[in-house]
Amino acid sequence: VRHRLADMAAELESARALVWAGAAAIAASDPEASRLTTLAKAHITERVRHHGRMALQLHGAMGFTWELDLH
Repeated sequence: VRHRLADMAAELESARALVWAGAAAIAASDPEASRLTTLAKAHITERVRHHGRMALQLHGAMGFTWELDLH
């Protein structure tokens, strides 16, 4: 479980770095801002789906019940 959580945390950091790069590009009126923000959105969307699946797997059958908000 620890290894999966560590992988998820590392992936979150790369997504966070992309968001900050996009925000900095927008603030600096960089012509690459559109490309960076689109890249950040695509990466984050992919990671959110992956992390959602991983959360369900890590919680086992409990993730499908009404007692846990993962469903």
